[in-house]
Amino acid sequence: MAPSLTHDRSRWIKHLEALTRPVLKGVPFEAPPAVRAEYIETFRDEFGNRRASDRPFLCHMLGVTVPMERDSEAMGLDERLWWCVARCEPLPAGLIAPIDGLLPDPDSLAIEYRTMVELGALHAFWALSMRDGGMSLRQRALDAARWHIQELQPDNAINRPWGLPVFLQLSFCDTDESVAQTAQLHAQTLLHNACINFGKPDLLSAMILHNAAQMLEASAQ
Repeated sequence: MAPSLTHDRSRWIKHLEALTRPVLKGVPFEAPPAVRAEYIETFRDEFGNRRASDRPFLCHMLGVTVPMERDSEAMGLDERLWWCVARCEPLPAGLIAPIDGLLPDPDSLAIEYRTMVELGALHAFWALSMRDGGMSLRQRALDAARWHIQELQPDNAINRPWGLPVFLQLSFCDTDESVAQTAQLHAQTLLHNACINFGKPDLLSAMILHNAAQMLEASAQ
């Protein structure tokens, strides 16, 4: 990441848009709803993989909702929160932990899977906080991001930049310069990791980064 991007929201937005635009050329953002729904149902990444959270996240990005495949009680926190975003549902009471990370029972998960779920959940939770306009939700998301940079390494197991806009927002607004700098480095590492495999973001990572740019733009208003 170029040093000139540090603490600069507008340059981050322009950089993310430039980075993702070529990768997202084939995504049917403006297609009829049936075409967008088919894209969601058949989506696979470059390695042929598909995660449970992909469906609700893509529903959110493409502005169309497909049926849920299973009961919400069986979902991971990231998947459940993305369905809340995609279906414009309120955040269920007691779904997230009151302090630290968002997972209510993190010790039951392996560290790599835990990190993936935490980051995906943080990204979705930030979307919910922006949609509902509640400062308490935004503060909870920033507190979780602050906990992440203290306790967990930037994810390099799946190389996906989940949570990037939250870490950037923390770097822009935290009055503790040490926290702000660490959050900025955390975000830079997430972006770097997302480009390792192909020298550019993979398709899902590009969608995540595109969403991050949208969030950065919206949170500046």
